[in-house]
Amino acid sequence: DKLESLQKQIVILKWGTDCWKCHKKNLIGRDLQLGHMPWPRVKLAVQCIFMTDYTRPQCSYCNSPYGGQGMGAAATLRMQREGIDIDALWEASQSRKGKTVPIQWFRDKIIEYQATLTELKALSTGGN
Repeated sequence: DKLESLQKQIVILKWGTDCWKCHKKNLIGRDLQLGHMPWPRVKLAVQCIFMTDYTRPQCSYCNSPYGGQGMGAAATLRMQREGIDIDALWEASQSRKGKTVPIQWFRDKIIEYQATLTELKALSTGGN
């Protein structure tokens, strides 16, 4: 829970609170979700689920299996337009899939994300 909370805070600082897939702006509360892009989290290796390269802010509709179903095709196109190598992301996930992830990996990621969050917050406030 702590790792995912830090991940979400970083994603929001990097990409804002607008849905990455539709026109909805300034999402708050339950409507501001961490969407896995361009594949749903169940298709990703455990480590990739918790990596910001695979996540963006998303509204509850776009992130819902009953609504936008993650909007994977649209996410793929947008990521490609932004110069993200989708094939490399997929290969990175597949190379880790099914492998045991030691608890220390999660602890190290929490420390890394705490430092990243501190840096991003300092940048957003002009270093003060």
